[in-house]
Amino acid sequence: VYSLFFQVRESEVAVVSTFGEPRESIDQPGLYFKWPRPIQEVQVFDGRLQIFEGVGHQTLTFDDRPLVISEGVGWRITDAKDFVKANGSIDRMTDLLGPLVADAKTKVVGEYRFRNFVSTEEGDLKHSEMERQIQEMVNEALESHEQPWGVRVELVKLKRIELAQSVTDRVFERMKAERDREVSRIRSEGQARANAIRAEADATREAI
Repeated sequence: VYSLFFQVRESEVAVVSTFGEPRESIDQPGLYFKWPRPIQEVQVFDGRLQIFEGVGHQTLTFDDRPLVISEGVGWRITDAKDFVKANGSIDRMTDLLGPLVADAKTKVVGEYRFRNFVSTEEGDLKHSEMERQIQEMVNEALESHEQPWGVRVELVKLKRIELAQSVTDRVFERMKAERDREVSRIRSEGQARANAIRAEADATREAI
């Protein structure tokens, strides 16, 4: 009896293979019948959202500002049969999705200006719009793939946005130059006030 039945839990998806060939996907919890090995075998996978963090790499904005952006991606198995045919491993699928996400991110980032990533004005920031576009582009690539992978990306979030080292150096140099100009201005104003005080004192001395 044990070899004739199997259980799929609420958080799982399963695929039934007949003589080694994936035949049926199961995404609803319950008790199911199968023929014993070697006729049929069952593989069970985690059906919950799988999360991974993309590798941050330097990407140019529309106005040629280099940024290093890393993202969090959430994907889910939608068809266990296609998933097994494509690779059959959650870790392997993460490796396959990484380049697709990176390519979509590069294209989307190149359509926006620097101020859309880093700005004090709420209306300039376009993070949510970019995340949605990256998600749509990755899913379009998955759907157009010759061999279905049986997965779908359901979440993309820009996790970290950093200035490239070359930009950081230029920002520090500009900040130092601005501080130097501020120091020169304060010194000039102080010198002018000192000269005025001295002139007034000299005039008063002459009068006395």
